[in-house]
Parts: sequence; C-alpha cells; structure tokens
Amino acid sequence: MRTAAGVAFLLLQLVWMLVEQRGPTRYFCWAPNDYMTRYHLEVRVAGRALSPAEIQQRYHLPAEDLSENVPQHLIDILEQRERTSGRGEEAAVALRYRVNGREERTWSRP
Repeated sequence: MRTAAGVAFLLLQLVWMLVEQRGPTRYFCWAPNDYMTRYHLEVRVAGRALSPAEIQQRYHLPAEDLSENVPQHLIDILEQRERTSGRGEEAAVALRYRVNGREERTWSRP
C-alpha cells in the first residue's frame, strides 16, 4: 500500500511537471532553469513617467535587470500589482525583454 501511494505521488508529480513544461509560467517544474531574461521596464502613472526608484518601490523589481526566469513571471508580478493595489491609477506599463539573447519582445498593459 505504501509503495503504491509513493508511486502514485511520483507519477502525479511527473505529470504536473510535464504540463508545466508546456505552459508559459513553469512555476512548478523540476527541469533545470535555463532561461536568462534581460528586461527593461517603463511605467507611466497618470501620464507621468516613473523613475527607476519609483518602479522598484511599486513592483519590488529593478527597472532594468537580468532575471533567471521566464518572462511570464515578470508579467505576472506586474499584472498582480496593477489588478490589486494599483487598480484605478491609470498605469501604462511597458516591459521590453530578451530571452537568452534572442529577439526583443514587448509586453504592455493596458
């Protein structure tokens, strides 16, 4: 019985990891982290550009940095802030990023 429970647990984790590998977030993967995301964040609140220090204070992220995660992690942090405590502040967010030195992409909100 204990062996069956252990095998079932490991199989469940394997399936979960395989599902996460196909998704954009990869929060619950066992796979090695092989992503380097260089990004630059620009934010305007009510038409005024925020300084790097204000961006750091608002999102707890540097305005420009190298992250060892997929870009979706950064996007999730930005969206969470704007959906909760930033709601109603008319923030325009632009995230420019490169994954592993490839072509630059941009994500923006709204």
